[in-house]
This record gives sequence, structure tokens and C-alpha cells, in this order.
Amino acid sequence: MDWFISLNQFEELVTARPSPPYVLLLSGLFITLACAIPFAIAVRQRIKYWSKYLSPDTLPTEAKLQIIVPFSGMVGGFYIALAAELEVLGLPVLPSLILALIVTFLAGYLAWFLLGRALSRRAVRSYLEQSFGADSP
Repeated sequence: MDWFISLNQFEELVTARPSPPYVLLLSGLFITLACAIPFAIAVRQRIKYWSKYLSPDTLPTEAKLQIIVPFSGMVGGFYIALAAELEVLGLPVLPSLILALIVTFLAGYLAWFLLGRALSRRAVRSYLEQSFGADSP
């Protein structure tokens, strides 16, 4: 078995333009939406849990999985949809996969970072309000 790829084969791989993957585009959007619903429910449950127990440090391990798994599904669905959309717009397969991977990684990291900041602010605010009362500044 020859593992060496010639320059011509690599060029064919990079510039390959098969028929647009409309099915992948729709399935990526469906995966993203199907994972967004459990993700929103899990985030709401986490906020209620923090409000009830007044401490974000006491979160059980399964609650962390309930957030990470749907978020990973949303990111994966977004990657599939974005890569398919770039191919539909006329980009070859390999560049669209690489570009979609970079954009998805950056967007997912930014969303996770901002979500963590928002949730921690909400937990601290709730803790302070319940500990010191609503009258304190």
C-alpha cells in the first residue's frame, strides 16, 4: 500500500468540487437545533440549582455533563452545517472543511467562555442578593 500522495493527487483533493451537500446542510442544522433545546434546559436547571443552594461550587458532576454534551452536539452540528454551506457556495471540499473547523473552534470557544462568565455573574449576584438582602447596594 502506497501512502505517498503525489502533488497531482493532492491538488485534485484540494480542488474537488462534488455536487453540493444539501442533505448535510439540513442535517447539520437539525443536529444544532436538536441539541440547543436540551442545552437551554440544562442551563436553566443550573441557574435554578445555584439560586437554591447559593453556591456554584456545589454543582454535581452529572450536571456538568448535562451542559457539555448538548454544547458539543451544537458545535458539531454547526461544523457540519457550516462546512456544507461553504461547499454549497462553491468552495472546494478540503478548504471548506478547514475553514469551517477554524471558525467553529473559535466560535465555540468564545461562546463557552462568555456563557461561563454570564453564569458565574448570575450565580454571584443571586448569592449576594439572598445573603445580604435586596436592600444592600
